[in-house]
Amino acid sequence: MSGSGPGLSPESGAGHGYVDRLADLAQVAQRAVGPAERAAALAEAQRAAAWGLREAVSLARESGMSWRDLAEMLGVPTSSLLRKYRLGGGLFAASGDAPSPPARSATAGAPAIPGLPLDLFTGRDVVLSDLGVLLRRHRLVTVTGPVGVGKTRLVLEASHELTGSFPGGVFWVPLADLAVFANQALITAAISAAVRAAGDGDQALDRALGAACRAGPVLLVLDNCEHVAVGCGQLAARILAAHPAVTVLAASRETLGVPGEARLRLDPLPAAPTDPGNAWLAAAPAVQLFTDRARLGVHDVALAGHERAIAQICNALDGLPLAIELAAGQCAVLPVTALLALLDRPLDLAAGGRGSLLAPHTSLRAAIGWSYDLLDPAEQAMFRRLSLLPDGVSDLTAAALGYSLGLDPAGVWTVLTSLAGKSLLTTTDAAPRRFGMLAALRDYGRGQLAAAGETAAITEALLAWLAHQAEVLLRDRHLGQNPDVERWATEEMAAFRLATGIARDTGDARYPRLATAAARLMAGEGQIEHARRILEPVLAIAGLSADETVWAKVAMAHICILSSDYPAAKGHAQAAREVASDAGDAVLQVQAIAVLSRAYGNDAARPAGLRGQQAALLRDSGEHGLLPPTLNNLAWDLVVTGQHTEAAAAVTEMLTLLAGGASAGYWHTAGTVALMSDDLELATTRFASGLTACYTTRMLLALAEGVAIVAARDGEPRRALRLLAAAAAHRSETGLAEGAWWSEQISAARTSALGQLGPTGGAAAEAAGATLTLQQLTVDASDAQRDSAQPATPLSTREVTIARLVASGHTIQQIAARLDLSPRTVNNHLAGIRAMLGLANRTELAAWAARHLT
Repeated sequence: MSGSGPGLSPESGAGHGYVDRLADLAQVAQRAVGPAERAAALAEAQRAAAWGLREAVSLARESGMSWRDLAEMLGVPTSSLLRKYRLGGGLFAASGDAPSPPARSATAGAPAIPGLPLDLFTGRDVVLSDLGVLLRRHRLVTVTGPVGVGKTRLVLEASHELTGSFPGGVFWVPLADLAVFANQALITAAISAAVRAAGDGDQALDRALGAACRAGPVLLVLDNCEHVAVGCGQLAARILAAHPAVTVLAASRETLGVPGEARLRLDPLPAAPTDPGNAWLAAAPAVQLFTDRARLGVHDVALAGHERAIAQICNALDGLPLAIELAAGQCAVLPVTALLALLDRPLDLAAGGRGSLLAPHTSLRAAIGWSYDLLDPAEQAMFRRLSLLPDGVSDLTAAALGYSLGLDPAGVWTVLTSLAGKSLLTTTDAAPRRFGMLAALRDYGRGQLAAAGETAAITEALLAWLAHQAEVLLRDRHLGQNPDVERWATEEMAAFRLATGIARDTGDARYPRLATAAARLMAGEGQIEHARRILEPVLAIAGLSADETVWAKVAMAHICILSSDYPAAKGHAQAAREVASDAGDAVLQVQAIAVLSRAYGNDAARPAGLRGQQAALLRDSGEHGLLPPTLNNLAWDLVVTGQHTEAAAAVTEMLTLLAGGASAGYWHTAGTVALMSDDLELATTRFASGLTACYTTRMLLALAEGVAIVAARDGEPRRALRLLAAAAAHRSETGLAEGAWWSEQISAARTSALGQLGPTGGAAAEAAGATLTLQQLTVDASDAQRDSAQPATPLSTREVTIARLVASGHTIQQIAARLDLSPRTVNNHLAGIRAMLGLANRTELAAWAARHLT
């Protein structure tokens, strides 16, 4: 290949690596002894030429060159260049070009490792590096992940990259064609064929592996193990025990179950941002993958300007690489805009086509069906049921849907964890008892649910369960007796919305309570207008029961308060109070009075004694257990009107009744009362306790603002402004407005902090805060409590803080702004922490911090 042009400088990273490889090959060829070694060197040169063409095309794309530009620069026809690229060939100075043969391992005569495809290996650089680290530390590593996530491609890339580390050979063992649950003899035969063992059985395989190990360490790569996982595990354990120089790398949808096995879970590509104003949208790995695969099919396909649509498609496919590849392949016959119409049918979006050349199945549907067929009947039945849910499921809801299977909660949990272990469900450390399902898997599961004739029965089971829980939730409005139900229901908000839509469309009598519960949950998460649209049709229904009427009007009053529409809130609250009074239900009256009191805000026309009326109602009805929320509201009213001593007395009584079991809202009131009494230490403790118990966005923001007000008064202006800016940004995003009195406290704290820092320092602190995620805001606001209980580690206080921030997802720039350090200093600290703890990268540091510093 000759010539030079923009983007093809040998100084660039990719080009430089290719030149270095050519130099290495030249030295190998010069040292070659005999025709066999020389032939191997020439074969490797052919593969490198293909690599060179791939790198040249990549560099040309980065510089904005077209295929035609590159072909003209190289002096070859465009059609020839495209043909060579697609066939995996290279361009040679001499005539008689030929496609490159497959790569070979370092061992002379060893069988071929499949050659690397010439398409882009996108978004996996970090995980590829992590895999290399694991293979240096463990002798058995299994890469797991859902169908189509790219396990085979990852282990293939690793196999080529690590060839030099295993001079005894890298042996590729494809297992996809073995029968389900094939015995060990067949697996042994497959491995023997890969290492060219002379003879049959374990002894022949041992001899062949022993011979390879004499040349150095050996890497045995077992691909597609899930259908023979037990046999693979048993055989791998025997091989590793007999041959200390052998390392096994497996790709499977589940682990092999061998003691000492290290697991690397390969997740889908991260969600691509869909904001058209985001400059790095096109650089998102999923968008890059779609773009590359679409242009392989049609090199001049029109994609520029469609990044937002492509991001939506990739997100609808949950970042699953095989699904993205298949969807991109449809660009040969459909424009990107036409693909958008298929977003609600992921399997149709990613239908047909061969997909990746490494995929053992011809379509995503076939690949998912392969996994489904490997499940036992109970697992298949649970998988079908869970596919009905739009956004994952808790173990409680799963138990309700699995009741007809005759499984108790422990049995359901066993099935759930089994499905997760087989990569058909997803889990996160943040929600350990909640299970997700990728969109394509959910689409397939719903098809199986319909084919089994179970859709109607499982839909009814879901509505019955959620309607029961909705009633529990609504009866507890403003009463705080079931915080666990509140937390669970917030996580199941998408399920409540689904059930609401089904009940509305079918005229189900449970529609009002389902819709009211869904609206309440959405309002709590800042989705105010969505909540209003769901609730308004309920209020128009004639003939609602008294409790359904009160619950709906109380919920609408709450929505109006969050929107600062106090006149409308008062109207709904007063109507709810009248209905509750006519029904003679003390609990309903308490709910109505509670929201009515809030609807008046700081209005001097507020009816006197509303909170006293609540307490009297509860005492007269014997509902003494419901006094704490009334006392909480009373304390808030008192502190807002400047009656701090009385407010403190109400808080003391409330916390005594709760006996330490206060929810986040109680702690916020208690912290505010302490704050207004100038007891900053007590206020800090109470706000921190609230953050520990917090699970809603609205209360998280209020508690963080409380911590910020304390910081402004306690000589920490930078922290105060950072927290206030973060909370303000999230309030703006979610539409969660604060009350007038609380807003005054926030404004006063901000003014004080700006006065302490000055305009420049204040602007920098607020800019740093505005970028914090909700998780980062929680960590930042909670730090005072955490620092008081320093864990026993070899790290300094500063290093512990940095490690915690890494674990919560803070970037180098965010950490630097937070701690008033330069990014270089933060990087130096990180390098020192990793060296001290023996960690290879930030991912391992984050995992260590999550285990030891929380």
